[in-house]
Amino acid sequence: MPRAQKIAEHRRKYERKREEREIKERIERVKKAREEHERAQREEEARRQSGAQYGSFPGGFPGGMPGNFPGGMPGMGGGMPGMGGMPGLNEILSDPEVLAAMQDPEVMVAFQDVAQNSANMSKYQNNPKVMNLISKLSAKFGGQA
Repeated sequence: MPRAQKIAEHRRKYERKREEREIKERIERVKKAREEHERAQREEEARRQSGAQYGSFPGGFPGGMPGNFPGGMPGMGGGMPGMGGMPGLNEILSDPEVLAAMQDPEVMVAFQDVAQNSANMSKYQNNPKVMNLISKLSAKFGGQA
């Protein structure tokens, strides 16, 4: 009987160690994702500040938005003072699904890639998170184009 208990305790010990290691790894992954997100936000902010004078989309996406939204938006006279002429931007940014998608680093990388070259959209057609964001944005912008 004591031998069986020792074996059981031994197994529990290694099970506990494995669970602790998984928890540590999960915490580490979350920490790395958070750091990556913060770094991406700092880069985004720097890009927004440096790109603002060139009339690109206020999010700082070089080259403007996909779907007939080149950097300066024709008929707007160059830069966008005070984001004027961009109806619905607050509506878009207040959409919780769009906001959640914009905070996902994977989706933002894909979105920026598509924003720079809309032909890259084919890369992400099988990614439901990316396509959901793009379809939502194109639906919102589509009525105003």
